[in-house]
Amino acid sequence: MLASRRLLESEQAPRRLRSPLSHTVGRISYRLEGTMRLRLLRYIPYWAMETCLICLVTATLLLVPGCTKTLHQDDLFRPWKFTVVPDGVARDNIEIMASDSTALRGWCLRPENPKGYLVYFYGGGSAVIGIEWRLYWLAERYHVTVFAVDYRGCGFSDGSADAPLLFEDAVTVYDALRERATNPPGPVLIWGKCLGSFMALHVAAVRPIDGLILESTATNVREALPNFRRRIPWYARWAVRLRLGQDLLDCERDYGQPVETIARLSVPVLIVHGDADELFPLSLARRMYDSCPSEDKALCIAPGAGHNVEIQEKGVVGCVDNFMRKRVGATSD
Repeated sequence: MLASRRLLESEQAPRRLRSPLSHTVGRISYRLEGTMRLRLLRYIPYWAMETCLICLVTATLLLVPGCTKTLHQDDLFRPWKFTVVPDGVARDNIEIMASDSTALRGWCLRPENPKGYLVYFYGGGSAVIGIEWRLYWLAERYHVTVFAVDYRGCGFSDGSADAPLLFEDAVTVYDALRERATNPPGPVLIWGKCLGSFMALHVAAVRPIDGLILESTATNVREALPNFRRRIPWYARWAVRLRLGQDLLDCERDYGQPVETIARLSVPVLIVHGDADELFPLSLARRMYDSCPSEDKALCIAPGAGHNVEIQEKGVVGCVDNFMRKRVGATSD
């Protein structure tokens, strides 16, 4: 009796009229559900599926006729310009043996009549050959011998990346330059960018230096960790939780946090940071600056710059010029 009543009510209820497109969507949904077992399709309203199908058909009709690409000679040859190497800077290939006999290789750029020495530690994901223009620019502009060596497992160097060994290698590279810094004698400075700023800080804490430049630095990896989510595709961020591996935690325990290391330094320090840095926020650089007890320190904020600061820009190069002029004398324009 109850079943008959429900059947009667269903026959008397007004039926919803569907458009031909909705009918087509319904048939597609039914076939997919039957053949692919996509049970979730039954919970998607017809109007939503109809809208998606309309957008797909419209995009196809609009874009397909306009997707013609005319190839020219530039598309085939893809010309790529390289930085012109300054005539007044000579380059030597160098090889340094690490404590475990791993070969670390890089460049030594020697300008005419050098007035000082600069050890450069680059950021993660790079290599000496990838920052060639910057190294030559520093050597030519500030008349300093630039020493840049690839990390183990990167670029020209052998081995594989290992966080604790990277700090030991940084000291080994500095000691190798210090042996060359006697002819002619001159001040020795260190420049560290991003990941390289951590190693530059470590060297400055265990070896005597005449100046330290930190670019796009951070207090520690833990506080910068949330910003690494930006490198995860937006559609997967909600499902991914980042955490530090035990190797990084052990390295932080053994070598300390950058914000703790800089609190023990009294050497001249220049911190360069972009106010739009998407990886290491400017607030971390300000904390590093506030934690530094040096009486000779400066914070240079690059307006509009992200994580990769263009040091030759007018707002930044003036800060670097002032810092370098006090250590090595005049600079070249």
